[in-house]
Amino acid sequence: MSEIVGHVAQAEYPDSIYIVRKPESDLLLGDILKIRDRITKREYLVRVYNAYHGLTSISERLASLATKVPKVASTIKSEHFYDVYVASPLCIIEHDAEAVKAFPAKTLPTQLSPVCIPEVHDFGFLKDLEGFDLPLGLLRTRTTGGERNISICLKGEFIPRHIGVYAITGKGKTNVVLILLLSLLKSEGNYSALVFDAHNEYYFGSVKLRGLREVEEKFEGRVKRYDLKEKYAPKISPHNVAPGLLRYIMELSEAQYEACLAYYRKGGENWILNILSETNAIQRGEISVPTITGVRPNTLFALARKLDLVLDGVVVYRQKAENDLVKAVLEDLDKKCVVIINLQDLSDIQEKIVTNILSESLLDERRALQNRDPSELGRKPIVLVVLEEALSVLSQSILRKGDNVFAHIVREGRKFRVGLLPVVQIPRRLDEDVASQINTNIILGTAQQADRAFIAESAQQDLATLTNEMKMLDVGEALVSFPAEVPFPLPVKIFHFNEYAEKISETSSITPARKEVKTSKTEVDVAPPSL
Repeated sequence: MSEIVGHVAQAEYPDSIYIVRKPESDLLLGDILKIRDRITKREYLVRVYNAYHGLTSISERLASLATKVPKVASTIKSEHFYDVYVASPLCIIEHDAEAVKAFPAKTLPTQLSPVCIPEVHDFGFLKDLEGFDLPLGLLRTRTTGGERNISICLKGEFIPRHIGVYAITGKGKTNVVLILLLSLLKSEGNYSALVFDAHNEYYFGSVKLRGLREVEEKFEGRVKRYDLKEKYAPKISPHNVAPGLLRYIMELSEAQYEACLAYYRKGGENWILNILSETNAIQRGEISVPTITGVRPNTLFALARKLDLVLDGVVVYRQKAENDLVKAVLEDLDKKCVVIINLQDLSDIQEKIVTNILSESLLDERRALQNRDPSELGRKPIVLVVLEEALSVLSQSILRKGDNVFAHIVREGRKFRVGLLPVVQIPRRLDEDVASQINTNIILGTAQQADRAFIAESAQQDLATLTNEMKMLDVGEALVSFPAEVPFPLPVKIFHFNEYAEKISETSSITPARKEVKTSKTEVDVAPPSL
């Protein structure tokens, strides 16, 4: 057994185990420790989340009890009980000849049981998780056999259950997303990604982070980037804009929306061009009233002005599609590509057009395939939709006005092998229903108590005792809560993209992602002041 760093003073179910620290030992907030029950010999993993100094209500009683246990009396003194650390039980571990298994902790350790730093093999159950094939970082905890050398991965099959990334500015949100995208490319799994890049940094990089351009050649054309303001870039066909989507993009009165539906029923995918053509005909005096009964000229004119904003020639063609962006993106996603759409320098309405139409087109294609041939849908790549500035479409105030395509992805995406990754700076503003549907949470550091409480309340795992640790996370450090297969939220040191990309670029062939990324302690620990 490892060197003893303390003893159990007392325990209260479900989340408080009081530990007396040995004076020469250091215990830190967030430490994962091992307790070996002195009677049952069960082994518990626990996480330190609080500390008290100068406790007097229980100190004298526990000190008196310690003197009656010969094996303990020689190693612990009464004055030690005035420094008490509080830990929450994570799981019970069992070692056998072949593996380490973890079980929920339904009992509490006996008083005065020894506490120690765990060994590397105590976390063997993490290595045995099947299908966790997307490397994210290394376990951030002290072990007697070496620090931070246990690889932590996400499970690609869980992407349709959605992944949330929460952090204030400068804590490493972009780095996490880049690592995940690179792991998708590197994986042997059937994955692709649609990235809405609000700051033009996922491909070209930024001052401190490189972008996916660094590894583009390594993956033989599987990194695609579209900038709609480039001269010959494909754009969106007006045929891809349906009346329902138009309501996501701009505000319409009831009369205007009913006019859209009427022209759509009559003209099909040409409805926008028909409205503009008919408006011009009225203005030229060729006809006096709209051809659709019940649509007033003033309504048609106001609607035409709004449609002119959509058909701006920058992101949507004014006539038929010459090089259709929607078709190109869907084909790329079917080829397991990471598709980056540059949204920088686009207006708000242009951003809404691009993000809503591409996302809705992806869902529509998958819905149609499910009805036509479910087995073919099962062979389609799992698609991760990365949405920066997610509060602009998924906040409580926005969704109070009505659903949008991203809320539909959150609620229905798993049926169509589509998952959402919202990047959020102020979690408390996120819609509660949306947050409750996100199964994997990557928490990188949140300053406000309200934000931490919101994350803890909406997470699939119990994060109530981790709210203090959330505000103390350094750059590149994370708490990751998983679906049920992982027994407790894990502290993770996220790989740094620059080193991770360089390591991959140096390899002669792409290593299957299921194998641990061989990164040295020095390489992984290097993190800039801000990511």
